[in-house]
Amino acid sequence: MPTPLAPAEFGAMFESFKSSAFRLETLDQYKVPEEAAEFQRFLDGEPLSQNQNRDWCDFVSEAIKNGKRMTRVRIIPVPLTSYLRFEFEWGYAYSAAAGEQILVLERTAADGLGISDVRDFWLFDDETIVRMLYGDDGRFNGGARENDAATKARLMNLRDTLLREAVPFREYLKRVRSA
Repeated sequence: MPTPLAPAEFGAMFESFKSSAFRLETLDQYKVPEEAAEFQRFLDGEPLSQNQNRDWCDFVSEAIKNGKRMTRVRIIPVPLTSYLRFEFEWGYAYSAAAGEQILVLERTAADGLGISDVRDFWLFDDETIVRMLYGDDGRFNGGARENDAATKARLMNLRDTLLREAVPFREYLKRVRSA
């Protein structure tokens, strides 16, 4: 049974991981109050804010400079939702430039791997798994440390499979933009 984490405890994991942080994202849309205004600007066709995603990009850049790896696999529907287009154009493009390795896997391919029941998680240093808990509306409800050894092993194996099967973000963008 996962153990709920206090926000400060979860946040500290980003400061204390030593070598790697892996993230799996599966939802078609996240309801993040801090990005609601930016998302609306994107939908309205306005230009990107100069500060969009800046704190995260600075964090990623510093982690990479310190020899750490940050990797994310994004499961996506086809066609992309408006939110995912926003995430790609106003988020991932800059996170990738900062050094985060971002990979994309279409949901049909992911489901073909037998993982349709897997939800978002972080894996720190190949040791600590934190389940990301979301409400039905996509709002983040906190993190919970995964304690079950069999579940941890399954998620680590899943990570390895996803890394083999997913397409690098920039390659996926080129393919989508040329279609």
